[in-house]
Amino acid sequence: MSRGPGRLERAIAHVFNSEPDNAFTTEDLCRRVYQVEQVEKKHRVAVLRAARNLLRRRDALSEFAGGNRGRSSVFFDCTNVMSYAMARLKCRNGRRSDDQELRDRLAGREAALVASGGAWWGHVQSWVAELDARRAGDVKRLEKVLRKRENEEKALRIRMLIALGGGSR
Repeated sequence: MSRGPGRLERAIAHVFNSEPDNAFTTEDLCRRVYQVEQVEKKHRVAVLRAARNLLRRRDALSEFAGGNRGRSSVFFDCTNVMSYAMARLKCRNGRRSDDQELRDRLAGREAALVASGGAWWGHVQSWVAELDARRAGDVKRLEKVLRKRENEEKALRIRMLIALGGGSR
């Protein structure tokens, strides 16, 4: 039987509360929670467990899992467009990134993605609508949101195929 959030989970929650516009790799969380520069496997394992427990408690938090072996997970607030954008950039970057460098990119060449009507802004709006429907217990509205998201993803895949030359025969 659980006695509630443990020390690590509370520390990770504090990190998210103090920097709501940021996203955090597993290593970022290890450095902040344990205050170490050299992250070891024992740190990563404990932080991953605590962070995933926190995700179960807070429905607005989410995780992008690294696609390749050895790539870090990235944790973010899916209702905050800047947090989502930082997570996307940290996943794309692969190497340890300077948060200020990523914020400069979001203010510069990636600004259209996070602006109202941008692609990443749209993803966050979809997640917010999904969470609102789930919290309200409105199954019809939830189905509508998920169906719309699925149709948008299909359309995007078709556009990508056409752009790559796979759409015409």
